Amino acid sequence: MSNKEKLIGLLNLCTEPQMMIFKRMYSPTNLDDTIEEIVMDLYNELIPWAIVQAERAVEKNMKNRKLKLKKIKESYESKKRICK
Repeated sequence: MSNKEKLIGLLNLCTEPQMMIFKRMYSPTNLDDTIEEIVMDLYNELIPWAIVQAERAVEKNMKNRKLKLKKIKESYESKKRICK
C-alpha cells in the first residue's frame, strides 16, 4: 500500500467537516474535487505530515465514540436499576 493510498483510507474514516478542512488546507482552489483527486495531486513531500494529521483526527474520533458508548452504557445501566 502506498502512502497516498494509506492517506486516502485514513481520510475516508474522517467526518465530512474534517475532510473539508483537509481540502481547504491542501487544495483551497479545488474544494469540489474528491479526496482521492486531492491526495493524488499532492506533492510526495506533504504526504507524511498529512498522514499524521489524518491519524490524529481518526484517533480523536475513536476516543469520542468510546466516550459516547460509555455514556450510553452508563445510562442504560442506570435505567436498568431503576426498572428493577
